[in-house]
Amino acid sequence: MYNAKRFFVTSGTGTSKISKINALDSALIRAGVGDLNLIKVSSILPANIERVHELDEGIGTFRPCVLTSAQGREEHLVAGLAYGFRRDGKGGYVAELSYSGDDIDFGEFNKKLKDVLISMGKERKVEITNIKTVCAELNAEPNTYGCALAILVYLQ
Repeated sequence: MYNAKRFFVTSGTGTSKISKINALDSALIRAGVGDLNLIKVSSILPANIERVHELDEGIGTFRPCVLTSAQGREEHLVAGLAYGFRRDGKGGYVAELSYSGDDIDFGEFNKKLKDVLISMGKERKVEITNIKTVCAELNAEPNTYGCALAILVYLQ
């Protein structure tokens, strides 16, 4: 059983002339998590979990994460996470959002991201407090694949 006691939040962007997967790999490296084996999980933060601002994990370490990415070619890409905690102290939630296209307003994107998290709390009939966001934005150049990602990594 895996019980996370800490979490690390980051974002990154990457590009590649070769493929979307290479752009994703580049974004993971720039986000500081490119040498981890990441396992996507759902978006629940346990009670008493603490955010850390540095990641010190060995190459190849398996870590659960909440990850969102926007990938495309010659597009404007935005990806973000919002996280916050229940007012009753029983844990928290992470919301993910991504978008690709030319008509992105970054302020509206950030507001919608927070609204998604607030809605998660309303669905559970709890108030979410201390909401934080992390986002990445990229304009992929002509003939270039791009990736913008945001990630929350659970740590022991």
